[in-house]
Amino acid sequence: MLRERYGFTQEGLATLLGLRRESLSRIETGAVALTLPVLQRITRIVTLSKAVREHLASVESRGGRVDDAFLSMLAVALRLDKATADEVILASMMSYEQKRREALRSLSGHDGRETREGRMVKSTPALGRDYIAPRSGQFLE
Repeated sequence: MLRERYGFTQEGLATLLGLRRESLSRIETGAVALTLPVLQRITRIVTLSKAVREHLASVESRGGRVDDAFLSMLAVALRLDKATADEVILASMMSYEQKRREALRSLSGHDGRETREGRMVKSTPALGRDYIAPRSGQFLE
């Protein structure tokens, strides 16, 4: 589902759209037709969310910093009020980070635990000890 792919709960997206959760549920199941204003607002929210994810991927690959001014200008261009834009950006960042961690776990064979610093832990029952991932997040075999 599009809403879930971009990290929104039904309650969260309904709030951003100015709808009740039940109304969004009926739209999602097709029980109620989607109106043009709601479709436009969904499009703006998803567009901003996608742009945030792409920006984060770009920042991560080149080792830069998140450009808050860029994200703010995009929100203005999409005609989203600041409160809505801030909620979308935060939800998108959290979702991006969660998916990034899931991808690292699957690549590294780590068992889901982390140190206080966010480094991943890999159990090795045969040796009776744990190994902590290097800062790169990858375990060396």
